[in-house]
Amino acid sequence: TGDANLEIGNIAITDNNESFSLEFATKGTMTPAGIATQWTIEPGNALYVDISFHPVAIGATTGTLTIESNDPADPVYNVTLSGVGEPAPNVSVNPTSLDFGEVWVGHSAMNSFTVSNTSDLAPLNLTGITSDNPAYTVTTNVPLPVTISTVTPITVMVSFTPSTMGTISGIVTVSTDDPETPEVNVSLSGIGIADMIPPGRIDTLQAHTGTFGSGVILSWQAPADDGYDATSGTCASYDIRYSETGPINTIAQFDAATKLDTSEIIPATPGMIQAFEFQMPEQSTEYWFAMTSIDHRGNVSLLSNTVSAVSLAVELSWFKASAGDGRVVLTWETASEMDNLGFKLLRSTSLNASRFAQLNHGLIPGAGTTAEPQFYSYTDENVVNGVTYYYCLVAIDYSGVEQRSNLVAATPFEGNSAISVDVLANKSHFVAGDELALSIEASNSGETAMIDARMWATLPNGRTFSLLSANSVFFDGGMSVLADFVNYKFTKDDAVGEYIITCMITDSNTGNIVSYGVTSIRLTNMASVLPPSVWQFVGHGNGAAVGVQTKPDQMIAH
Repeated sequence: TGDANLEIGNIAITDNNESFSLEFATKGTMTPAGIATQWTIEPGNALYVDISFHPVAIGATTGTLTIESNDPADPVYNVTLSGVGEPAPNVSVNPTSLDFGEVWVGHSAMNSFTVSNTSDLAPLNLTGITSDNPAYTVTTNVPLPVTISTVTPITVMVSFTPSTMGTISGIVTVSTDDPETPEVNVSLSGIGIADMIPPGRIDTLQAHTGTFGSGVILSWQAPADDGYDATSGTCASYDIRYSETGPINTIAQFDAATKLDTSEIIPATPGMIQAFEFQMPEQSTEYWFAMTSIDHRGNVSLLSNTVSAVSLAVELSWFKASAGDGRVVLTWETASEMDNLGFKLLRSTSLNASRFAQLNHGLIPGAGTTAEPQFYSYTDENVVNGVTYYYCLVAIDYSGVEQRSNLVAATPFEGNSAISVDVLANKSHFVAGDELALSIEASNSGETAMIDARMWATLPNGRTFSLLSANSVFFDGGMSVLADFVNYKFTKDDAVGEYIITCMITDSNTGNIVSYGVTSIRLTNMASVLPPSVWQFVGHGNGAAVGVQTKPDQMIAH
């Protein structure tokens, strides 16, 4: 500020406090002048000195900035420095580059890095992770934002899905509240290459029939997306076709066959068993099936093995079991029959399929071929009161092919109870997302009674869960229907297979069991494994499978 040049000899932090450091910036004409002079500041100009504070410890600290010059009044000028060190996080990203190598176009490869806090003084707030290229997507093992302690790193998964061929680069930016490094970049690189490998050939296709009606269940082992490499992921879709003229052994025969709607089938993990149900249009007709699988790039597998199934001949309307004192009366009705030789009845005191034995001697004669409804009955008098009996109806055609019904059950009782009960389901075949609605139809031909109704379901794995714990119902003479008594919506997590629904009626006053009602339903999840207990193979012709179901969307009462 004077009228002569100011000669600066030295500027330094003189107390060796490592928390403070100097950076010089000049303005105007300032040149070194002689050995003892470091800077010359002309009148009207200035020398700018930046002082940085990087505390090496928590708490207050001071330092001294000393300026030596030719100022006659203040040849040594001291400036007091002070600051407070506060706790701060320190971000660490490892590694800071990821190389995905070669990946087929339309496929994905995974890699990862970790974000950690190396400071033991303060937590680190991870506020965001972004990718600048849509070919690279990021996910974390916890939702963001998140606070990271010194002992819990965050894993970041990066997926590379090239949509074009060639080298593809990208950057993932990690944002935190680290005051020194608020952003850390992770460089990404990968190469998209053409996918020319189709899914593996399906050679496990099977056709299962055996239940009443014209349904066939096709099952197969899910293939890999690329040949037989199970690590390549799932295929994209299936193409299933049928023919009435003969086996499908060539691509030309496959192209000429009728294509089925398979849009709801979600391909499963390679090696899992998948299933698809199809209602064959004509009874007593042989249908041939074959399929291919398609990957995400449109590559088509080789043609599968071909299988056949014959639509069966008896359409069952209902099958019931009614208990009495020392007896169970079995009744059923068919809507139509074709080449029906007759029926046999199987009975067991458990749901174990291996314990069912034929009840009747010989066959109960069928009606042959007819489009008219037919009614049948059979009385089982070889029973013990208080024991629950399970029954299955089997129809046999002239060629020996068997069809099996859903299960019904009854518990004979001592005395002459006037109350009987049936369980009604809104349909018999369900998939994930469908809602099950159960109703109880009970009749009372005797005096007024107060009863309790309890209902439970036996799952495919044998476990049970309660649908209705207790519900008191007042019955006078006649029939009563309790509509939508129980409602349940199936999800993808529910077990696939047969569900046995049981309703037990007890006398509210005595607690004695007075009647049982049983029905069965089936849950099919197209992307799930079929439990071995679901299918029991009869072994006629093309391998009939014993399923326990009735015609889809048919109201059933047992």
